[in-house]
Amino acid sequence: MCSHFYILDFILSFLDKYLSPSVSGAILKNMSIQEVLKEIRYWVDIEGVEAIGEGENCIIVFISAENEEIRKKIPTEYKGYPVKIEVSGIISTQ
Repeated sequence: MCSHFYILDFILSFLDKYLSPSVSGAILKNMSIQEVLKEIRYWVDIEGVEAIGEGENCIIVFISAENEEIRKKIPTEYKGYPVKIEVSGIISTQ
């Protein structure tokens, strides 16, 4: 029984040391992409971000125009999911 604790401790140490915190966090929490999207919905409050959606095993952030400042605020990966930025133009409701 004690050896299981040491194995688990080793695995957790490995994850913390060799993987980025967001990747190890996703593995440990086993977060679905839908859960991650709910967690990051506040990204649409960033000026120029029009929408956030789910791609093929990735997060897609739609921006109104190419903008380096927005790209600096959005990570390239989050909780183990790659983040892709797409220029969509302004999205409005009719």
